[in-house]
Amino acid sequence: MKIKGLLIVAAVTVLVLTNSCDRIRKVTGNHSASPFDTTKFETQALSDNDRALLANANGKTVKPVSVDALAQNINTATEKLHVFCFWNLKNEASTATVKALNELSAKFDSTKLKIVYVNMPGYQKVEDVNLFIRENQLTDETLILEKADVSFFAKKIRKDFVGITHMPVILMVNKAEETMMFFNKGMDEKELLAVVNPLVVQ
Repeated sequence: MKIKGLLIVAAVTVLVLTNSCDRIRKVTGNHSASPFDTTKFETQALSDNDRALLANANGKTVKPVSVDALAQNINTATEKLHVFCFWNLKNEASTATVKALNELSAKFDSTKLKIVYVNMPGYQKVEDVNLFIRENQLTDETLILEKADVSFFAKKIRKDFVGITHMPVILMVNKAEETMMFFNKGMDEKELLAVVNPLVVQ
């Protein structure tokens, strides 16, 4: 009887511990997401709780930028190849290109290549953009335009922006080398590498 009783107590203890472990994870807004806690978020299919935790964590966030400030950054891009990718979350070609650029970024030294992701406003919530950044562990600069004034953009940066109806738009710039290339299409890593490689100053 004593042995049977001990077995019952042990079984109940295991059950209580298992239930407690299942309840450990709680969603709060005060966790760190720096380069993004892969021990906790190592799977691609995150639960709703993990997605909320990742979206609200302290970590990399998209930064607002005015059209004027962005135009100045583009027009003064020098010393290395700058790749500006204009994208939005609602466009599959956009998100695929951003992921390809993120892979490409790891292949080049930061003194040779700078990638800037420019999110177009009005298509998604900022917290959704932040979640995308963290899920995909984007390490390069990520901005969101304060407003998408395409006509003003065309005057300040490139006349090619007139008539743009879809994302992504990719600008490759190095003023020192007189480089200014414009693409209005999605590109995979292989395509990007074929274009970027000869433009990077050795």
